[in-house]
Amino acid sequence: MLLKKCYISNFGKLRDFTYEFSEGLNIICEENGWGKSTLAAFIRAMLYGLPQSGSRKNIEEAERRKYKSWQGGETGGYLIFEVNGKEYKAERTFGTKEAEDTFRLIDLSTNLTSEDFSAELGKELFGLDKEAYSRSTYLAQNKISDGGMNDSLGKKLGKLAEGEEDGGNFDKALVKLEELRK
Repeated sequence: MLLKKCYISNFGKLRDFTYEFSEGLNIICEENGWGKSTLAAFIRAMLYGLPQSGSRKNIEEAERRKYKSWQGGETGGYLIFEVNGKEYKAERTFGTKEAEDTFRLIDLSTNLTSEDFSAELGKELFGLDKEAYSRSTYLAQNKISDGGMNDSLGKKLGKLAEGEEDGGNFDKALVKLEELRK
C-alpha cells in the first residue's frame, strides 16, 4: 500500500488540511503542538475507524472526544492510497457515536463506490489490528521506551499468522527491532 494524499476537513486541531505523501519514508519534523500526533491519529482513524469506548475522565483514552473538531463542523476527511496499482479514496466522517460514522471507498479510476475493501480497511490491507498498526507505524516521543510489541504484531513479524510453526523469524525480528529502538 502506498499513501498518496490525505485531506482533513476537521480532526482535532487540524482543519481544511491537505498533506501529499512522497515516495519512500515521510518524516514530519515540526514544533510541539503543530499536529503531528493528530495527523498520525487521523490516518489510523481513516484505516481503522474511531472506537466508542474509552474513559469518560481521561481524554487520552477517549479518541472520539479528543479528536472531535475543535472548530465545529463535521469531523473527518479522506485518504487516497494505492494498492496493487489501483488508486482508492477512503472517505470517513465521525459522529458523536460510532453508529453515526460514515465510510465510503471510491475507485479513482471509475469514480464509483468500490467494495474491494470494507470499513475494516486497515485489517484487510495489513493483516494487523489497530493496536499493532499503531505500534508499528508511529513512534510518539513519550511512548518510545515502551516495548511496542503485541501478539498481532509479533505474529505478523514472525510470519506466524500464515501458519509457520517456527518462531525463529519472530525472535530475529524482535532482536532487530530492539537494536533499531536503541
